[in-house]
Amino acid sequence: MSYFNIATRVLLLTGLFPILVQCGGESSSPQTPDDLIGQVDTGQCAHSPYDGPEADVANKSFAYQDSGYFGKMANTDHLDALLQASGVQAYRYIRSQGVDVYYIKEKSQSQCRYFTFAKKAPSDYRQKWRDKAGPNDGSNGATLLGLFLTYFSRSSTGDVRLVDPTILLRHDTQKWTILHEFTHYLFADSRSQEKFMKFNEEIATDMQTSNNDILLAKANFLEERSPEKALLLLMQWSRFFKLSHKLHSRNALEEFTIESMLNERYRAGRITLINPTLDTRNGIRYMQSNAAKVYPRYQKLVESIRDFRIQYFEHDWEDVQKQSKQVENQIQEQLDFMDQKLAQAAEALATESLSSLALSVDFSLDSPVWPVQHYDPQFDELQDRLYGIK
Repeated sequence: MSYFNIATRVLLLTGLFPILVQCGGESSSPQTPDDLIGQVDTGQCAHSPYDGPEADVANKSFAYQDSGYFGKMANTDHLDALLQASGVQAYRYIRSQGVDVYYIKEKSQSQCRYFTFAKKAPSDYRQKWRDKAGPNDGSNGATLLGLFLTYFSRSSTGDVRLVDPTILLRHDTQKWTILHEFTHYLFADSRSQEKFMKFNEEIATDMQTSNNDILLAKANFLEERSPEKALLLLMQWSRFFKLSHKLHSRNALEEFTIESMLNERYRAGRITLINPTLDTRNGIRYMQSNAAKVYPRYQKLVESIRDFRIQYFEHDWEDVQKQSKQVENQIQEQLDFMDQKLAQAAEALATESLSSLALSVDFSLDSPVWPVQHYDPQFDELQDRLYGIK
């Protein structure tokens, strides 16, 4: 049983995205701000930010490795070094990695002031926070808790670097949020190691080109009805999916990945000094919200390829049938993986005793998922148009 089954309709493709170019042969692109939304407890902090040890750097290789999610690489030893550290020590460690960390003071009924030990955000960062939160922040049951900001600079020789990586934290959120935002930095840092790394805008442009190639390949197949033309069409579908998956893996699927990674580490008893009930419930709700961005798009593509196969070569061209099913399975594997991780997190939450911490907030997993409002709407609109989703 899948978590999302959403009807779709066809739209046309529009628009191109600009790439920012600087002098000196360097081009740059702002990373879509990576956020965490959720709820805050209106009571006291679950822990003092001063409780707990320093970062644990023993017996760690600090090498880039596969995160186990969507082909994403990161130096996750940096995250694991902070799982049991105090909030203050996590803050100091993250700053030692070259990341600025500030807190944002918001109007709140919460008695918790967890991150007020940090530096208060300068006015320009407070404005960026306001821009991302928007005027209706909190109206749908969730509020902006944290934000990771940076941009990538790429030289003419293909070297990529992160510029001004910065974490912003709501003053009354707690340790889980700084772990979440720091993991965004780790993924961004890993991407910056890739020579000639493509910016999001460039991938979006490639997706539009790929979509046009699909339309042309489909027209050519319908004119000739040959296995060769069918294989060319399947190749274009596969390329389109790979481009889309790369873009998703930097946005909604990165949010999904981070919350699932933290959830797994918590279930294994590796994360301490958090607000377990609130943080894990926020986490699975955020996983659901971000999967809801991606799931119908991938499902639509699987259905399009399958319907085309059934209509035109279900009983002919064995090689074409085989290739078609391979492309379908390639996409379906990602849907199944999302379902698996959501089911694991939900099962753990359902079986966990939640009576150990009295919360002054109440939300149920049966309630609607939060709308994820904080993404760059350009890329969301592009994905929906290219997938034929309204």
